[in-house]
Amino acid sequence: MRLGVWARLIAVAILGSAILWWPYSRSCGWGLAAYLAATTMIIVGGLWVVACTWICRMARTHAFALLLALWGVGLIAVEALPRIGYAKSEASWLCGAVP
Repeated sequence: MRLGVWARLIAVAILGSAILWWPYSRSCGWGLAAYLAATTMIIVGGLWVVACTWICRMARTHAFALLLALWGVGLIAVEALPRIGYAKSEASWLCGAVP
């Protein structure tokens, strides 16, 4: 059981680190939607590992899984906050639209 939890954690950690080298444009449009979907999967995967580590009573692994889920939230926040008007710089959701 614990080996399966570690395998899930490693898979989500690889996705969480590989997202830094996203090969497509994420400034607007479908590229942004795909990027946000991928970062949502980091959150979902992190929460999945959080639940598994809680059941298996794996405290250190649980903390690392929480950090992975928080990493995903931070990645989404970096892209979403300028688009909802909360950040200093402005961006738009759609390509060609006025922010």
